Amino acid sequence: MRSLGMMVRNFTTLACAVVFFVLSTALYAFMPLQQLSLPEPVMMTTQAGLLPMITLPPPLPALGAVDAFLRPHGVTLTAMLVTVLVMMLAYLWRCWRQAQQEVATGINHYPLILALGLAAAWPWVALDWPLPGRILCAAMLVLALISLFVQRRKSSDRIQVAAVAIFAGWATVLCFWGFGNSVATIPGLSSSEGAIIGILASAFLTTIVQLRLGRRSAYAAAVIWGLAGIAALQLDTDIKIVMAAILGIAAIGTAVVQTAS
Repeated sequence: MRSLGMMVRNFTTLACAVVFFVLSTALYAFMPLQQLSLPEPVMMTTQAGLLPMITLPPPLPALGAVDAFLRPHGVTLTAMLVTVLVMMLAYLWRCWRQAQQEVATGINHYPLILALGLAAAWPWVALDWPLPGRILCAAMLVLALISLFVQRRKSSDRIQVAAVAIFAGWATVLCFWGFGNSVATIPGLSSSEGAIIGILASAFLTTIVQLRLGRRSAYAAAVIWGLAGIAALQLDTDIKIVMAAILGIAAIGTAVVQTAS
């Protein structure tokens, strides 16, 4: 009876985290974009006389990760976001079936619960506080990867493993795309160079993780999906970012082939 009560409590906590993540992400995706309000013109005296001059307000925080992955414009990244949400609901459904059958899996869901909570909160935090938002995003990625390895060791349910793997892959590309935006603020680096650094760093981490995961390749496939979406968005804008994404996909694909053989 005690183990059954604990199972119910764990499922309830997990259900709250999944629903919170899905609703928060969907709300953010459909929330109207913040509009810039221009100040009244200020009259300035020049050699030609009085001329109106508008002083533009400071730019909004650079939230490239939010724009690319939580407000996706391309078909590829939109499909990825929808898949992440659907797979997390599928994960919850499988846990519900296990709870109904009183199947004790021994899986610690708390890393995933915390990761989902941070995934739901960090975009809203980053709107007004970019640095704390980035820290929360990095913590989300760490917890998602911990949850991925917990699933690898303890779960035999393919849907649950795939759901966590896709969520972790989405979190990897999102986090490192934001990291690239942050790197681009370093003097002497362009936004393109920052994006390339973020892409290659995500590919490097994914290659290491995939070599540890072995034959299970859903995580690597999710990262490849995200990099392909970035490449598609940048195809007519910056060919260097596209080439970096292709290079990252090739490196991850090599790791997948190596672990599958």
